[in-house]
Amino acid sequence: MEGAGTAGVWGFSPAIDMLSSADMDHSQQENAQDANILLMGVRDARHIIKTIAHLGRHKNLSGNLNFYVYEEQAPMLARTILLLSIFLDQDPNITNAEQSQFFLEVFGNTFLRGKSYDAVKSLATSLIILLGDNKGPLASLFNLNLLKFRDRDDLEVVFKFWRDDAKKAYDIEKLWDSRLRRLYGPRYDCRENSVDWDYHMKLVKEVTIIHKTEFLRWRQHGIAYEVRGSSYDKPNRTTATLENMKQDGVKVVKWGYFNDVIMGPFVPFGIETENELLLKRDNDMHKHASSEVAEFNIASYLEEYKSISSSSIETSVFGHVLIFWFSPETFPTIESLLSRVKIHLLPPGVDPTASLLKLTKSKTVAPIQFTSIFVSNSTAQCIAQIPPALLGPKTRMSVETARFMLDLKATQVQAFTEKLVEVCTASGFRMFNGGNTPENSCEEPAGKVEEKKTPNVLVMGFAGSEEAMLGSAQLSSQLEMLA
Repeated sequence: MEGAGTAGVWGFSPAIDMLSSADMDHSQQENAQDANILLMGVRDARHIIKTIAHLGRHKNLSGNLNFYVYEEQAPMLARTILLLSIFLDQDPNITNAEQSQFFLEVFGNTFLRGKSYDAVKSLATSLIILLGDNKGPLASLFNLNLLKFRDRDDLEVVFKFWRDDAKKAYDIEKLWDSRLRRLYGPRYDCRENSVDWDYHMKLVKEVTIIHKTEFLRWRQHGIAYEVRGSSYDKPNRTTATLENMKQDGVKVVKWGYFNDVIMGPFVPFGIETENELLLKRDNDMHKHASSEVAEFNIASYLEEYKSISSSSIETSVFGHVLIFWFSPETFPTIESLLSRVKIHLLPPGVDPTASLLKLTKSKTVAPIQFTSIFVSNSTAQCIAQIPPALLGPKTRMSVETARFMLDLKATQVQAFTEKLVEVCTASGFRMFNGGNTPENSCEEPAGKVEEKKTPNVLVMGFAGSEEAMLGSAQLSSQLEMLA
């Protein structure tokens, strides 16, 4: 799919609180000693961020919270570390509004402001120290023991690429234009009409809060989140990934922009919110845009995360009043919260089988069973490769559909969803509720007759056996071909 790219750096489904009974429908899981969550090919840190921000709501979680993160490439894993570093930063000189704007700018823009560009370079240096010496404010948060020395070297190469801009050029303007020319072909000169078609004939059938102006700005220039009066003239080097390309008849690995150019980064944080005021309409038109929803969501996550030591707090985020209730006995300080969270980085690669098998016989990680699993649509073919020893009767799995893949026709999206169900069923999972489309998402106004939409994710429960897992290998290969 030319529009979605071959190596994305954000996902195509909204952020989920992986411990939420509303999202996962398994509140009884919180009584387990530890919550172990597997994230496969998520491509960003959205689920980790929302889950950490909402930890104060889960008073029955008695043990630790462990995330196991698998990505297909080292740059994707590195970006997850970077985004978490930005979000968890406790610098008192930065307001939540400024922090959320910086986060979203790095998350979804192809160009950065000058000060944001310098901040990313500084963070890259800190992450190199974290990787080599295991030192820094977040050193205790990440477990690097499952990575091979080669994997650490690959991550260091990525961090140095972000930092040492003089050594390796990253002409994002040229790379972006090249991708657009390949996407539109002979329609390049009238590409604005193509964007208009995609917006009205595809996008608004799925979600309406993404305004045409911000969608057009993204499709034309790769800018999704803007701070008023700011100049965006520095390349966002964190959007670069690696791809095998031919040079003089020989295949070489090159840096480039192989990410999405058709949908944009709006879905992860910008189409769902607990603040229903942001979803209000006037004359059937949204009063707020997706970028406003995203800014509010990140700022509210920051407010909730930083206020964890209070029993309750009433605060205002972008003019909207929020009230949180916590249990200070559970997390008296932010440090006590983070001490119970561990992010285990799994070796990146095309096939996660070896990484997952390593968990069943690791000397550095105690034997586990996953509480919940999230699988992206790009790694859905790997579902059958999850070792049954890591699954239990209470394991819940959310699988990302192709709902927001604008490259695909409606019939292709439906066929992909049906194949997902087939693969998951053959792997020993059963459907819970037919999917997940939360009430606090942007749908068509009441009274409109519309066709049934594909859910954001399919929610499953494990009820199978090792034989069922092994028997689904053929279906997984079929799904890979379909994808």
